[in-house]
Amino acid sequence: MAGKNGGRLTRAEAEGVSYKLPDGEQSKVFEEGFRPLRDEPGALLEMLYLAQESFGCLPKAVLGWIAQEAKIPRSEVFSTATFYSLFSLKPEAKYIIRACDCLSCYLNGGKVALAAIRDAAGIPEGKTASEDSLFSLETVSCLGLCDQSPAIMINQDRYGLLDADKARHIIASLRSKESIKEGNQ
Repeated sequence: MAGKNGGRLTRAEAEGVSYKLPDGEQSKVFEEGFRPLRDEPGALLEMLYLAQESFGCLPKAVLGWIAQEAKIPRSEVFSTATFYSLFSLKPEAKYIIRACDCLSCYLNGGKVALAAIRDAAGIPEGKTASEDSLFSLETVSCLGLCDQSPAIMINQDRYGLLDADKARHIIASLRSKESIKEGNQ
């Protein structure tokens, strides 16, 4: 059977499923950035990154829409979105802290820096988010910053050569930045 564009029929088409983006400005911005990527081979990661930037996460409906519009199997879109730790299927905190737990970071004091981050961000041991939802914390296998270990990433910013004091200072400056924003509103 042939699909809409004469190609292979997608599962969504076969099942009569049609995905729609949420209403709003975010969708308009996303669609505009998506258009040039739609038919570009190998652009799935770019599409997912654009979607996460636009929506703050990758909702299942948006992943279905990407699959539908780019004519990529849903399973490929979902498996790619769940494989990479930089993508999230649910809304996350404003500041996503990714702490490297590779051997180099561990041996250079990563455990001490991680404890300081937890303390400064207000993330209790065994939890992944602060009570105020400002910070979330996840450990990752490698950030590619072994020459600067221990290292973390907060959103897209990288920080290396951490010790407890530097880690606390980074978190405190982000909290201070948020306090200033709240005061200006």
